[in-house]
Amino acid sequence: MEIAGGGWTHIQKRFDGSEDFNRPYRDYKFGFGNLKGEFWLGLENMHQFTGTTRNELFIEITDHNLIKYYSRYTNFGIGSEYEGYKLQTLSGYSGNTTGDCFEHHQGYKFSTFDLDRDTYEKNCASMARSGWWFNSCACTNLNGQFRNLPKRDIPAFGRMKWDRLSGYSARDITGALYGSRMLIRRCGLSSEFPESCKFLVGISKGNCCPISENINTNIPLPKNCKEAYENGYKNSGLYKILPRGHKKPVRVLCDMEIEGGGWTHIQKRFDGSEDFNRSYREYKFEFGNLKGEFWLGLENIYQLTGTETNELLIEITDHNLVNYYARYSVFRIGSEYDGYALKNTAGYWGNTTGDCMKYHEGQKFSTFDLDRDTWGEDSCAVLARGGWWYKNCYCVTLNGQLRNLPNADRKLRGMNWNKLEGNELKLEANNLLYGSRMLIRPKY
Repeated sequence: MEIAGGGWTHIQKRFDGSEDFNRPYRDYKFGFGNLKGEFWLGLENMHQFTGTTRNELFIEITDHNLIKYYSRYTNFGIGSEYEGYKLQTLSGYSGNTTGDCFEHHQGYKFSTFDLDRDTYEKNCASMARSGWWFNSCACTNLNGQFRNLPKRDIPAFGRMKWDRLSGYSARDITGALYGSRMLIRRCGLSSEFPESCKFLVGISKGNCCPISENINTNIPLPKNCKEAYENGYKNSGLYKILPRGHKKPVRVLCDMEIEGGGWTHIQKRFDGSEDFNRSYREYKFEFGNLKGEFWLGLENIYQLTGTETNELLIEITDHNLVNYYARYSVFRIGSEYDGYALKNTAGYWGNTTGDCMKYHEGQKFSTFDLDRDTWGEDSCAVLARGGWWYKNCYCVTLNGQLRNLPNADRKLRGMNWNKLEGNELKLEANNLLYGSRMLIRPKY
């Protein structure tokens, strides 16, 4: 129940090749295998789960190098037996698989070696030795044959695969997958399924946790999300606030549920859709999409924290989708004259195995075009590809490049929190962060 908020139901799982997935239609309809090992839950069960309610889908795959990839969809559903158990609904892709391969199969009925319903002149299921939603024939097939087993006479087409992986060749044995699992979770309101929508992404841009607009122009605007909460606005979503010193309102994303509510997001990342390797001007004035990934802007953050004491909550997710948090009882940054320096981070507690923000205290904010770190050899912002309060260079940077993306330069460092269990400042894949958000709240 730990992955991405918990509450997921497995519909498929493979990891050792112990179960034969070259099965007839009847087996795929009713399910087969062992829930303690490899299995297929059954098309009829999947339809009953997804046919009448909105569900999200999470796919996790492991390649021949034992590197994990994931694809997540905010909307997933399959049709009835009358409709051929077709892949009826699939949308809202995010992940690190270099592209959405499953979309190639949307709208297609489920085929097996004894029931051919694909669009190819031959039987894709027979060629692939498995049942799947074949088109002509497959961009991905998680039920295909294992190429890592002793018997390796399986053609490239017939293997378990996901075409859109970095460095993947459709006819190369090294493209074989060594494991997969497919999980579904019913979408619902955050009050009904609180853990689905609270951690990391907070209120996501997907259909499962839609962002609501909570803007009433007929009342005086609150100074921050906490004041809005105290005025009776208890729904997380978008608000207009008027911080002290501001002449114009600022649109912000408020979390009214976590840790007592009233939190203002100042940063959020979860799918790599936004480029954080930005200029100083962009970091000063904000960028991104409040319904997706964004940076609220140094000037806005200063106006919110410069004149009153705020607390800070940081949530991060590592490459295994394990969630961590760091909370500070005091957080404040300086003005532009001060270089938007990280003035104070005090009162740490959390589960990150240590306080990483303390290392950066007193440092000015640096970007690739404005180097103000203490590293004499080069620019930390250039190295990490993102703006931050760099020193020499960093213990944490939540704005660095997401190195799990296909266009990431593995030679450079990136998004990181050093003090995680077993985490060292190296370039290996196990140091990757896959998401973060930063939230502040006044202490008055």
